[in-house]
Amino acid sequence: MTTRLVKDLVEAKRLGRTLDLPSTIEDITNKLEFGEKVCPQGLRNNIFILRNCCAPYSMTVYERVIDVFGVYETLFSIEKFKNEKKVKHYRKVKETISTIFGDIGFPEKAEQIWRDTWYWRSDKCVHRIFECFTDPTRNALCNSYVNPCFLIKLPGFGMKTVAKIIFTMEYKDEILPDIQKIIFDNTKQQIEKEKKFKILVEQLENTKMILKMKNLQLKTGIVNALLE
Repeated sequence: MTTRLVKDLVEAKRLGRTLDLPSTIEDITNKLEFGEKVCPQGLRNNIFILRNCCAPYSMTVYERVIDVFGVYETLFSIEKFKNEKKVKHYRKVKETISTIFGDIGFPEKAEQIWRDTWYWRSDKCVHRIFECFTDPTRNALCNSYVNPCFLIKLPGFGMKTVAKIIFTMEYKDEILPDIQKIIFDNTKQQIEKEKKFKILVEQLENTKMILKMKNLQLKTGIVNALLE
C-alpha cells in the first residue's frame, strides 16, 4: 500500500483493531486455489486490504451477500433455468467471499471498499448502479461504476458481480431485479399451468358426464327394445 492510501485509511477509520499476519493472508490465498494465472503477490495485497482496511465489518451483511449468490446458484441449478456455467461462477464467488470474509464479516457500506476518484465517488457510483438495475432501458452498467471498488481486483469478480454485491450491501430491502423477474415469470407460468390443468379437469369431467348420459340412454334404448 502507498503512504497516501494508508493515510486515507487511517483518517477514515477504516483500519481494523488487529491486522492479519502474513501467514494468515498466505493461508487464505492458498485456500482460494486460483492457480498460476493470478499474480500471488497482487492477490495477497488485495486480500490484506479487504480484510484489514475496510472496517467496520458485519456478519449480517456477509450473510446477506452470501444468501444472494446462493439464490443465483439455486435458480440456475433448476432444470428449467439450468446453466452449469453460471452455477459454477456463482458457487466460486460464494466460496471466495466465504474464504476471505467468513471469520470477520463483510464491510458494512460500499464506501468502505472504495477508492474514491475526483469524479467517481462511492455515493455517485452506488446511485448509478441502483439506476442500472432498476431502470436498465435508460441506464447501462459500465466499468466506471465499479472500477474504484477493491472487489473488482478479485479473480472472477467482473463488473456485474461487483455491482450485484454493491446493490445487496446498500439496498437491504430490495431484491435484485433479475432474481425478481425469474421468480415472477416462473410463478406466472405456474399459475397459467394450474389454470390450464383445472380447465382440462373440468373438460374431462364434462366428457365423463356426457359419456354417462350416452351410456344411460343406450341402456334405456336396449331395455325398451326388449320390452317391445
